Amino acid sequence: MKNYRALLSKVRRDELSVFVFYGLLILITLILHGWSNSSVLVTHGCILAAIGMQVAFWRGANNPSKWARWFCVARDWWPLMAAILVYEAMKYSHAEAFTIALGIEPQDPLMLQVDELLFGNAFPLLLEPLVAPLTVAVSWIVYIFGYAVLPLGVGGYFYASGSGCKSSRETFWVFRRAMILGLLGGFTIYWFVPVAGPLIVMPEAFTVSLGETGALASMASTSLRYPWDCFPSLHTAMPMVTAFVALKYAPRWLGLVALLSAIMIAFTAVYLRFHYGIDVIAGVLWALVVYFVTKKRS
Repeated sequence: MKNYRALLSKVRRDELSVFVFYGLLILITLILHGWSNSSVLVTHGCILAAIGMQVAFWRGANNPSKWARWFCVARDWWPLMAAILVYEAMKYSHAEAFTIALGIEPQDPLMLQVDELLFGNAFPLLLEPLVAPLTVAVSWIVYIFGYAVLPLGVGGYFYASGSGCKSSRETFWVFRRAMILGLLGGFTIYWFVPVAGPLIVMPEAFTVSLGETGALASMASTSLRYPWDCFPSLHTAMPMVTAFVALKYAPRWLGLVALLSAIMIAFTAVYLRFHYGIDVIAGVLWALVVYFVTKKRS
C-alpha cells in the first residue's frame, strides 16, 4: 500500500486527468447503456487495461532494472496516447447517448447559419473551385498523417532535449499538459455542442466530386468517426496548440514549420468537407485558450 501511495504522489495532474475522464466515461455509459451492450463492455475492458498499463509503467520506471529507462519513456508518453484514445473509447462506448439524454439537438443548422453570416455560404462550398485530383490526394495525406506526425514530432523533439529518466524535461511537460487539456476539453465540448459536419448533413449541396476519395470520405464520416466530432475542430486545435508551444519553446525554424503545417491541416479539414468554417475558427480559439492556460500554469 505504501508503494502505491508513493507512486500516486508522483503522478502529474495531466495524466491523472486522463484516467479520471476515463472513469467518468465508464460511469456515464454504464448508467446509459447498462450491462447489456457488449461493445460498451469491451470498451470498458480496454479502458481498464489502459489504466493498468500506466500503473505498470509507473512501477517499472521506479524500480532499478535494465528496463527502467524504457518503462520511463512509456510512463511519460502513455498518458498522451491514452488521451488520444479517449476518442475511440467515446465512439465504441456510444457516448453520444449522453448528448441525447441531455436533450441537446445537433447544431449543424446553427453552424451553417454562422458560416453564411461570416462567409456568405458554407465555407466548404466556397472551396469547390479548388477541387483537383492532386490537391485532394495531398489533402488526404496532410489531414490523416499530418494530424499525428506534427504533435508527435514536436513532442519528440522536446522529450529528446532532456537526458536521463529523471530529467525535468520541462518543455515536454508543458507540451503534454497542453495536448491533454486540448483533447479532453475538446471531447467534452463534443457532448454539449454536437455537430456532424457538412459531409454528413449536406452532401447533396456539393456539385463537385472529390473523385475516388469520395467513397473513402463517406466511409470515414460514418463508420470511423464519433457521430458529433466537429465543434471545435480538433484537427485545427491540436496542431495549432503544437505550433504555439513550438513557437514559444522550440527553435524558431521548428515553430514556423509547425505553424505552417497547422495551417495546412486546418485547410484540409474544410477542403475535405469534414468541417464548417466556424469549426475551424473555434478550433483556433480553443487552441489559444489551451495555450494561455497551460502557459500561465507553467
